[in-house]
Amino acid sequence: MAKLVPSLNSRLINKEWKEEKEVQRQRYLELMEKLETLVAKDVRTKIEMTKTVFEIFEDKLYILGGFGNFTAFIKKCGLSTTSIYSYIKIGRALKEGYITEQDIIKRGINSVRVALEQGNIETLKEDKKTDKVIPLRILIPSDNAYKYFKSNTKFASYTLSRIYNEQRQLLDSFLFDFNEEKRRKRRVNLEDVIEAEEEQKLVEDVNQKSD
Repeated sequence: MAKLVPSLNSRLINKEWKEEKEVQRQRYLELMEKLETLVAKDVRTKIEMTKTVFEIFEDKLYILGGFGNFTAFIKKCGLSTTSIYSYIKIGRALKEGYITEQDIIKRGINSVRVALEQGNIETLKEDKKTDKVIPLRILIPSDNAYKYFKSNTKFASYTLSRIYNEQRQLLDSFLFDFNEEKRRKRRVNLEDVIEAEEEQKLVEDVNQKSD
């Protein structure tokens, strides 16, 4: 049977569906950008908190604020004792070079805090030492793209790593498009099947009447 041409109604539905998904995609990208900004800002804020609290504690600057002891200062600043002393530990580790700000950004401040409290600070460094280059096999359907990257696999690795580390939002956008394209194809295929069944039923009805 010849491939059926989608009806006008199905084409209109498909167009509206695409427009709706594009609006959703743009909204998703806006929210992702906002979320990434908030997360980065939160991490940076906490890093500055650790450095600030540690300096006040180490240099006893709280005395200049009229506090007789550090405990009185803690009560005044509105932070929990647990949080304050966690900040002090992290601040000291930063100053003494056991960890870097990049460690906190990469691992998360809670992971760093737990490692310090458990005396497992070396695990943060071990993770760096045990990073391995794991080969990745992927299928590239385009001959031109395959030849291009095949001629310089190190560049392909560099490109993918850089996009992942610096342009994660772009990858998220591609992933969104990829998933939407799969859904669209399933939807179109389903519409084709339904139309084919309706066409077949119409032919059978006509044949029955002619008999």
